[in-house]
Amino acid sequence: MDELLKQKNKPLDKALSSLRERERYFRQIVQHMTDAMIVVDMNNIVRSVNPAAEKLLKIKEDDIVGQKFSLKVHSGRPGYHPIPFQTVKVRTADQRELIAEMRVTEVRLKGERFFMANLRDITELSQLREEKQNLPLIDEFTGLYNRRGLLTIAHYQLKTAEKTKRGMWMIDVELDNLDRIRKVLGEDAGGRAILEAADILRNTFRASDVIAYIDDNEFAVIAIGALKDSADSLKNRLLQRIKERNSRKKSKYKLSFSIGMAYFDPDKPCNVDELLARARSDTLMNE
Repeated sequence: MDELLKQKNKPLDKALSSLRERERYFRQIVQHMTDAMIVVDMNNIVRSVNPAAEKLLKIKEDDIVGQKFSLKVHSGRPGYHPIPFQTVKVRTADQRELIAEMRVTEVRLKGERFFMANLRDITELSQLREEKQNLPLIDEFTGLYNRRGLLTIAHYQLKTAEKTKRGMWMIDVELDNLDRIRKVLGEDAGGRAILEAADILRNTFRASDVIAYIDDNEFAVIAIGALKDSADSLKNRLLQRIKERNSRKKSKYKLSFSIGMAYFDPDKPCNVDELLARARSDTLMNE
């Protein structure tokens, strides 16, 4: 009889063992999570936290469990729907203020509803974003966009082009003889050459195009909405402007450009750095 009972209980014992193993596995995951996890009930009372939460909030589990959670995790009546995503400010036990991303999911245990809030500290990231926003996007010397301005504006333009299915050209322009101008005629002449190059680019391209001075002798242009078969016309127009300048202007130096181009195909998108690298590679081939 005992043996028969053991045989009948084998499936149940196996199921219980599997359940305990999964519970241990789940606890291991929770214990080693890098994101803070706080479980609250319908009344916003903290029922459980993981070690990452203790570390983030600078508080022990025994001191927070049973206390009211300071952040709103659900909509309240009617429905008590979880608020899925928020950027929140969190005050720690040592009175520091952090910025965190909070994601909330609803969980049910033995018929009772709980809300699991996962917090990720993004304080440093937020500070970097703010610093980036405060940095200038315009080059003071030429009045064109600087490298940061190019990358910022181009990122937006590429996303727009991808949505609207309109391509564009990235044009890399290098002032070839800048080093020679500086060596023979001095830094002032080199500065004038850079400003002249900037004016040529302004007069060649449309006001809606993005023109940037990104390095010592390097400029970049984004011809927004330009057709794929317009490469030759864009390049020739720029070369014609340089030719006109060199033929009519009495100057101790001539300007010489190397030009590289890369097309942004909205059906095969890439990021700004990749597009600029392709244009630079084309410049080297054309030197």
